[in-house]
Amino acid sequence: MQTFKHHLIQLYGEPTQLSVRQLQRDLVKTAKLTNHLTFLKRCRDSDTIPLGLQLKSAVDTPKAQRILHQAGIDLTRERIVHTRHQLHDLNTATSASQSKINQQLNPDDLSKVQSFNDHTAQLAFQTTKLKQIRKFDQLRSRKRICTNDPPTTQPIKDTVVNLSQHRLSQAEHKVLSLGLNFAVAPKKIPFSNIVQQVEPKLRFLSKAAANDIRLKITNALAEAKPPKPNLSKEERSAIQDLRKNQSIHILQADKGNATVVMDQDTYEDKICDLLKDKETYSKLKRDPTPANERKINQQLLTLHRSDILPKALYFQLRSSSAKSPILFGQPKIHKPLIPLRPIISTRGSSCYNTARHLANILQPLVGQTQHHVTNSKHFIDILSKTKIQPSDTLVSFDVTSLFTNVPVDQACDIIKQRLISDPDLESRTKLTPDQIHDLLLTCLHSNSFKWRSNFYKQLQGAAMGSPLSPIIANIFMEHFEHQALKSADKSPSLWLRYVDDTFVIWPHSTPDLHHFLDHINNQHPSIKFTMETEHDNSIPFLDVLITKTPSGFPSHQIYRKPTHTDRYLNFRSHHHPSVHQSVSNSLIRRAHQLSDKAHLQQELKHITHALTSINQYPRRKINTRAPYHKTSTTGTQPDTKPTATIVLPYIGKTSHRLQRILRSANILVRHQSNHKLYSTLHSHKDKHPSNKQPGVYKIPCDCGKVYIGETGRDFDTRLKEHKTHHRRSDWDKSAIVKHAQQELHHIHWDKSHLITPIRHWHTRRVREAIEIHQHNTVPQDPGLHINSIWHPILPHHPTSDQSSTNSTTNTPTTNTSPIHPSVSPDTTYNHPTTPTQSSTTRSQLATSPTQAPPTPTPRYNLRQRRNRRPTHTDRHH
Repeated sequence: MQTFKHHLIQLYGEPTQLSVRQLQRDLVKTAKLTNHLTFLKRCRDSDTIPLGLQLKSAVDTPKAQRILHQAGIDLTRERIVHTRHQLHDLNTATSASQSKINQQLNPDDLSKVQSFNDHTAQLAFQTTKLKQIRKFDQLRSRKRICTNDPPTTQPIKDTVVNLSQHRLSQAEHKVLSLGLNFAVAPKKIPFSNIVQQVEPKLRFLSKAAANDIRLKITNALAEAKPPKPNLSKEERSAIQDLRKNQSIHILQADKGNATVVMDQDTYEDKICDLLKDKETYSKLKRDPTPANERKINQQLLTLHRSDILPKALYFQLRSSSAKSPILFGQPKIHKPLIPLRPIISTRGSSCYNTARHLANILQPLVGQTQHHVTNSKHFIDILSKTKIQPSDTLVSFDVTSLFTNVPVDQACDIIKQRLISDPDLESRTKLTPDQIHDLLLTCLHSNSFKWRSNFYKQLQGAAMGSPLSPIIANIFMEHFEHQALKSADKSPSLWLRYVDDTFVIWPHSTPDLHHFLDHINNQHPSIKFTMETEHDNSIPFLDVLITKTPSGFPSHQIYRKPTHTDRYLNFRSHHHPSVHQSVSNSLIRRAHQLSDKAHLQQELKHITHALTSINQYPRRKINTRAPYHKTSTTGTQPDTKPTATIVLPYIGKTSHRLQRILRSANILVRHQSNHKLYSTLHSHKDKHPSNKQPGVYKIPCDCGKVYIGETGRDFDTRLKEHKTHHRRSDWDKSAIVKHAQQELHHIHWDKSHLITPIRHWHTRRVREAIEIHQHNTVPQDPGLHINSIWHPILPHHPTSDQSSTNSTTNTPTTNTSPIHPSVSPDTTYNHPTTPTQSSTTRSQLATSPTQAPPTPTPRYNLRQRRNRRPTHTDRHH
């Protein structure tokens, strides 16, 4: 019987038969290389090195191991590039061979050849796939990616992990063990900061009420004393020593709240290793922030002119003097070789405000599925109603690097379709689904960042740190799991997901479970799962340990990872007492919610020991009873919306007094603890230059006087305008230039600097007035006048020019004793006016707080803010 091979030789000749055979070999090789490429990419994503690329060395030190591991990772990436080139060459050769054979064979023979080749290539593909899966599973088992280690509830012994060559002193170790969120008590009362925060909010009150608040706060601050130090001299000295040490970085661990000390060189090498991944990051020639800012502002302006965005919302979202996002890393101390988790700080970037607004609009779309878990309590509520059979297997799946692998464009298309069918969208925003879709793409594609004065772009996924990333990832995973579960041959009886962690009850066999893992890993090229199965009938999920019981209803208790430190906010930290109390209450509430009766008392003892022994809480401050939840008072006394909200620096007992004073005017006070160890010791982040921020600035003259100004743009741009006015002798456009020209003085441009960065317009105006009041300034438009009630706590340096102009308002004094209620206030927080109007207004306002208020002064006009130009009066910049 004649074979098909001889048939081809007899009918078309041996060269044609050899071409058919070569095409078959190329197709088989393509199938094998495709699987091999997938294997290499999985190794790269899981930080695993194939056996053939693992290197050995006679030097067995931690640094040598890091070098070898990094070399293996680099070889893996190079092998991926090489394999792609091979596939490209094979595809080119295959296409050429296929075209040639199509011209030589008749339709019947061509159909037989194609069918045979497809069958052979598919067989090779499936065989190679199984082989590569087995190889990866073996590597993953060795690297403990898919681990069956028993869970632990014991924390690590030390809250400070020193990976550096610097030997910590006892005092340094003690300070770091307090945690990076520890706040140091201030040495002095920040009078100017308090006034700049309070004064803008008083514009919502009547003149009499505002003056009464000013008077009471001034008296309180005049009597205030700095809080007692919460660190010893030895500890303060240790902080200074750590701050001066430029060879180390002090970092927050990725998980567990441990403090990690790492050599600077090691940290920077690890970041550079991350940036070497050309598939994820690309280096840019220049900072793209200005271009991104122009693009998002143009979109917002178009929406504003179309009456889609109201004026207030437009100004809220509009970007000004945007910062470039900053890349930093958090060490994963629970993984071999301690890799870094890359995080991009986007606060202050061009799209940050818009991203936050979009996140609020999209948030209601998340969770519209039976597989969504809101938090641990929600998970327990669902599981308590679920009966687990003895033959069921408890499994957890984890998506590898979800945020950086989520397909952004596809996710945006899914969101657009969800918005089209959302009946409540119009109640949340005037934006249409198309407009939201366009804004989303702009925000998510503006994912550049800065590292050591260089700029990079993230090529795929959403950045860790963006307000949109959790929303985008959740909505895409809802779509993903719907498709994956619907198409699976055998599905789990329960699938519950929290972002990238999934809890599963598997009622089928173990081989079926591995086939299911392969199935979900083949749904999308960038979404890959790792798997963990139960150990001793238990498995952790989120912060809960689930254990099977004979009754079928699982038991549950608090789960702590091996890296957990039991360190929370130290009681010595200079925080408002309510913050300390909330730490204790939240832990107790969590214990009552997540622990069953069999484990509750053990958990409460653990919390009490952790708070008292590690975090220095007094035992009397810990109430282990279930925290009381206030019930709604709807229908009795409706909640009163506060007139305004103020964030004030916490300064101990005086803060409580200020809170009572402001509460009487229905102003809500939030307390903020500054001077945290995090900001004092952290040196691993790139710092934004102070001259690239908006705020209040100072330009000195050689005569000893200074010019005080404020700008909503970056200070560097404003300073260049002053220099341009000086070069062109434009006296009317710059008060400092006019002073220097008239008096033949010299301006110290090199000593000009930003006094304090402030973005909020009202706060910036008030701080400018405070600085003018406190400095010996050149003749300039004073703008806002600081109310004389504040003078006792704000030292004043008058000038002859100001004394003649503002004789009513500027009463020189440095007295900080309480003032009597009979003192007459003479100025208030109002619009800048012309000199004639200003004098009249101030004389009219020189009334007692008990007098009836005059006609309210008009509020700030946002049109003035928008229309300010460099050609206007100098202080408007």
